[in-house]
Amino acid sequence: MKIALTSVSIIFFSWYLLHSQNTLKLHLIDANSGEALIGAVIINKLNQNVYLTNNFGFSLIPAPSKSDSIPLLLSYFGYHDSLIWIFTSDSILKVALIPKLTLIDEVYVRGYSKNPAHGLIQLSAAELNRTPFLLAEKDVLKSIQSLPGIQQNREGSSNFSVRGGNADQNLILIDGIPVYNINHLFGFVSVISPDAVNQASFFKGGIPARLGNRLSSVLDITLREGNKNHLTGSLGIGILSVKATIEGPLRAKNGSFLIAARRTPYDLILAPISTLGGNRIGYYYQDLVSKINFPINKHNALFISAYLGSDKIYRAEFAIEPQNLVKYRTTWGNITSAIRWTNNSLDNTLSNFTFAFTRYRYLKDTRAYNKLLFGKQTDYLGFKSNINNIIIKENLEYTLATHHQINFGIENVFHIFNLGTNRTQNADTAASIGNTLYHNETNAFVEHIFKYKIITSTIGLRSTLYHLKNKSHLVFQPRILLELKISDATSVSASYNRMYQFLHLYANSTIGLPNDLWIPVSMNIPPASANQFAAGLKTSLKNISISSEVFFKTMQNVTDYRDGVILNNNFTNWDEVLSVGKGFAYGVEWLLDYHLSKINTSIAYAYTRSFRKHPDIKQGNWFPYTYDRPHNININLQWKLMPNKHISANWMYASGYMITVSEGNFFLGGYAYPDLSNRNNFRTPPIHHLDIAYSASKQKKRGTQTWSFGIYNVYARTNPFGYIYNITDLDNNALEKPTLQFVSLFNFVPFIAYEFKFY
Repeated sequence: MKIALTSVSIIFFSWYLLHSQNTLKLHLIDANSGEALIGAVIINKLNQNVYLTNNFGFSLIPAPSKSDSIPLLLSYFGYHDSLIWIFTSDSILKVALIPKLTLIDEVYVRGYSKNPAHGLIQLSAAELNRTPFLLAEKDVLKSIQSLPGIQQNREGSSNFSVRGGNADQNLILIDGIPVYNINHLFGFVSVISPDAVNQASFFKGGIPARLGNRLSSVLDITLREGNKNHLTGSLGIGILSVKATIEGPLRAKNGSFLIAARRTPYDLILAPISTLGGNRIGYYYQDLVSKINFPINKHNALFISAYLGSDKIYRAEFAIEPQNLVKYRTTWGNITSAIRWTNNSLDNTLSNFTFAFTRYRYLKDTRAYNKLLFGKQTDYLGFKSNINNIIIKENLEYTLATHHQINFGIENVFHIFNLGTNRTQNADTAASIGNTLYHNETNAFVEHIFKYKIITSTIGLRSTLYHLKNKSHLVFQPRILLELKISDATSVSASYNRMYQFLHLYANSTIGLPNDLWIPVSMNIPPASANQFAAGLKTSLKNISISSEVFFKTMQNVTDYRDGVILNNNFTNWDEVLSVGKGFAYGVEWLLDYHLSKINTSIAYAYTRSFRKHPDIKQGNWFPYTYDRPHNININLQWKLMPNKHISANWMYASGYMITVSEGNFFLGGYAYPDLSNRNNFRTPPIHHLDIAYSASKQKKRGTQTWSFGIYNVYARTNPFGYIYNITDLDNNALEKPTLQFVSLFNFVPFIAYEFKFY
């Protein structure tokens, strides 16, 4: 009887929840282009609940059935704020916000953070263009490096660490699909052009259950869909690359497309010149982004996106008499492609189904031919490694009741790892030796979001079943986020994340060279895990907003090289060279924003410490990790002189990173070798520099032209980029103690760029 009564009560309560409210599906778009506005803030003025639009511009807004209409305040960076009243009888409502050319203060909503979620930073396309960059190459990854808790690994590089972690602990997604190599030009340029970016969402804490399998952070980059109203585009040229973008509506304005391409032009000039000396030498990087948005009907839409990026170094040696040709090449790059189907036909529900493929490949080879033109290949020697992923996933957002939303989904990833294949071939024989692994990964998550008056809570669980050939790992990753609104201007929050990682990047260097390899877990190398606790405070006073977070993170089964390891990627047995250990990191982060009509200033500061311990490194003692860099400061100033003229300045300071310096030489067979057993015993000099940029736009007959000028490292600070060990003197005599020489690359670098946007 008790069981029956309980069942009836549950059914009645569920019926009450489902029928006591109506869910509005709000779709926010740009009034001019029709682009979805991702991460826009929606505030229900009846209960002060705050909602964000998802990666397709949609948001579910619960409304009690007793209300005929509700007021919503809409806010997005670079757009006019709007206060609208909507009828609760509507099911789907599309709202277009009007862009404006004003600065941040006019889109600042007092009492509400632009990013109401704890640990989340969202940057729109307009915000990604605010910071002056090295050689005027706008960069998504370098934009987020100006934020607290995010450290640039090396000066000028795209690689970054978050809260004391390594670069491989950051998950980079392009339209929800992982990208393994994030660098062009050996780390100085990231792989995605901002011209194709709609929104970048960066999670360093409070990571939702739908994202995971990295220990430190997630950067989710959403591509633009293209202008739905008219054909437009842009052409640009800078010191490093030439780029072009074209976008517009499909036939009868039913959908839209976007194509953005970028390439370095210098090898097209230098390679022919070098040919005159008998060696054709060149290097280039290129990337291509395309996306098609095709609405099927009011409730269904298809999105097809693709990314192709690569770097290539090449050299050709030839002789006229006798004729012969030898070609050397090293190339690496990513390919991603995805088909997405979004559906909102079910009441209270948004659905997103994705089928995708992603690949990262590294190839280095030598090819010999018997003639200069149309010759036959006579010899081949090459090494190749790659990762292929086939991904299928389904995500659902479901409004359960006025104050409750449930998100859940499932994902399957089939991994194909080629850890390295050596191939040789000549006229008589051919041989190939390699190691290919097939792993399967299944993820499922459920997340409950509760919003009521001053309290917001997000409780989620992510589970992963990772299957190797003869072994499986089943892990659970709970996520908790609580936020308490003390007043209209102040809120406090706390979060807990448990994360697992099944794939790691093992590098021959720390500057993002292409011969770095991604290695999965094995029979002897378990998955790494981390527990992160964080708490935050956000407040605002007139034109000033202040936020602060403290965190503590523990890590288990993290790996590092054993002492005395000499790497050879072609034949490395990773189980033998890696040591499994543990670590912890802690810190505090501050961000202050000051908004005026023409000037915006932000000051970011972070104090972070990170330590590791391995049984077979440094006698099992704790030691500071490579990215134990206590102090990081970033000051950014944006000044609008006139509506079409803008000055930006950025000053940054970072403590030096940790390296291992020999405390003396030991001699074997008359040869000197540095003693590197005292791991991470030296901190490099700190990095700091001031960068300034000026841009001016002018309206032309068929579009707008923009000139940008600037200087990277204005006061010519000699910042360490790398270092060289000297174990002998100039006469090649062995030194008793090695000397260390630092290398600096970017001392007072001026730049210029030109862009023309046509319509």
